[in-house]
Amino acid sequence: MRIKMKRGDLFNFFDRDEYKKFSIAHCISRDCAMGKGIAVEFKKRFGGVAELKKQAATAKKTIKNVYNKDFSHLEPTGGTLFTLERADRSICYLITKEYYYQKPTYSSLRESLEDMRDFLVSKSIPGVLMPKIGCGLDRLDWDKVVRIIEETFQSTPIEVIVCTL
Repeated sequence: MRIKMKRGDLFNFFDRDEYKKFSIAHCISRDCAMGKGIAVEFKKRFGGVAELKKQAATAKKTIKNVYNKDFSHLEPTGGTLFTLERADRSICYLITKEYYYQKPTYSSLRESLEDMRDFLVSKSIPGVLMPKIGCGLDRLDWDKVVRIIEETFQSTPIEVIVCTL
């Protein structure tokens, strides 16, 4: 595993031929609001909000069916990955909190990264492009986040490219 820091627009890197086999990822809430920050650009470029909400409804439905209770009042759970397939490429949405107005935890970020790692390995995807996840509007500390990324991907061949403006 390697983490590389690249200066430039995340989507410009995603459009380059050298990264055509890579996925792209960012963090969202399970409610799929995507109304601020880089999430707006993901929504504009890839659409699929209805597909993502369907994945969210299925995940929440499973929890409600098993326990027959509504857990919407609880702390963010995260630990889920939603994906869209666009032109033979996977767009990864790391679910780090339940609602857009909440903040993620390092634990929910780790769980979501682990889910993404497992997904990328299972699909033989060689790498992923991402912004400094969790560090914009979500206000996580980058030094802690990068350690979590390193720990999560250390035993894999997956290349992680972090793009900064």
